Amino acid sequence: MANHQTAEIKFNQLEMRSPAMQELIAQKPSLLSRFNMVFFGVILLCLLFFSWMIKFQESVIAPVYFFASNISSQEYVYVTALANTQDIQKIDTGQLVELTMNVTSDTSQRHFKGHVNFISKVSSNNAIEVKITIINPTEFNRTFQTKSHTVIYGKAKIITKSKRLIDKLFQNHFEMSIK
Repeated sequence: MANHQTAEIKFNQLEMRSPAMQELIAQKPSLLSRFNMVFFGVILLCLLFFSWMIKFQESVIAPVYFFASNISSQEYVYVTALANTQDIQKIDTGQLVELTMNVTSDTSQRHFKGHVNFISKVSSNNAIEVKITIINPTEFNRTFQTKSHTVIYGKAKIITKSKRLIDKLFQNHFEMSIK
């Protein structure tokens, strides 16, 4: 028993004296450090995924297509939309709306932002009327006061806040027309 311990001590001393062995031991990572690297890597990936999911949950952009035939000089527009019940539940007052309008008379494109002011159900076929208050009405009026009879079409993005992530992944788009 004593011989075994003496041999082990001599081996340890020899191991400590050998620079090649010391370099080999220094280069080889221990099992614990490998576990730590994998563990922290998994935690980092989880944090990145959850931060992406939270960001995805904050704003859902639903592209909405509309046309307008007579926009008068005003601070708001009324939008009539055909939507299913799930889409109607996603629209709420105060939500941001981004309007991209293409004017056919001069082939120009205008961008405006507004907020959903009022929502009402129009008919039994899930048509709703949305009143959108324009954020910058001066620019809106300047753009369209001379083009009141020009057909205008474009795309609107309604930024909604859904309660469930699955609703956002499988969201149905709906069409709108400004009247």
